[in-house]
Amino acid sequence: MDGSKPATTLLKILVAFYFLFDLLLLGLGVLFIIGGVSVLETLKGYGLYGALLDFAGGLLAYIGIVLVITAIIGFAITFYLWKRNKFAYFLVLVSSAMSVLSVVVGNIPGLIGLVPIYILWFHQPTKELFS
Repeated sequence: MDGSKPATTLLKILVAFYFLFDLLLLGLGVLFIIGGVSVLETLKGYGLYGALLDFAGGLLAYIGIVLVITAIIGFAITFYLWKRNKFAYFLVLVSSAMSVLSVVVGNIPGLIGLVPIYILWFHQPTKELFS
């Protein structure tokens, strides 16, 4: 169990990264919902211009709801990754692999998915925490 301490430290860093990212998603989602609802409530009855802005406000609110739902799912996965659940381990690896594959279509920031793949799959002491 020589590598147990660095493995748990790496896992803590990864979980903290996911937690902060989920907090950011949640905050953005709430801001989008508030912005969308305020646009919908403020610009009623302004003709075509108002109708376009109503559509934009509804779209903002919808995107906010999707972001909040994504953040809640992310919090659940982060919690179960912290508890060293095998299913969360699998979900993080799959989502990270999909992120890396998105580089093919030009999403260069998708390379950040290599970090959890390395930590969870190639770093043997961390991999052993989930077995």
